[in-house]
Amino acid sequence: MQHSHLSRLLLLQLQLFLFTVALFLPVSSGCTETVKFTNDQYLESDAGYVLLNWNNQKRIPVELQQGSKHTFEQATTLYRGSNSSLMLSGLPNGTYYYRIRSQTGTWSDKITLNVTHHSLIKAWLLFVIGAFVFFSIVWVIIRGAADES
Repeated sequence: MQHSHLSRLLLLQLQLFLFTVALFLPVSSGCTETVKFTNDQYLESDAGYVLLNWNNQKRIPVELQQGSKHTFEQATTLYRGSNSSLMLSGLPNGTYYYRIRSQTGTWSDKITLNVTHHSLIKAWLLFVIGAFVFFSIVWVIIRGAADES
């Protein structure tokens, strides 16, 4: 009978000890931190590149997705890691949607990127103007050198 009483007392002390330890242990947030973009919600690019930034001071693993539809049907995961930014380049004309989350969290609000490259006419016009300026400078240099001789 004394043995049973001693067992109950030890069990009660163990429970009290575990309760006390649990009170003073820090609560771990794990990877449930909310990750949000720091960019504007709507972005424009005329060159086909963009730098996406998000808050991630704790360097938790995140997942970044790109979709061609705002519903993210058939979205592509572009990045998994613990960085806080990603440079995207080589994007053709179109509208792209991005979202991010910690690997166990919920998705952030989406970012919309509209890529519209300069037209070919504008590129050729700038090339012709540049060529005209270049040859004008060369002509002035050659004429000035000829006048000195």
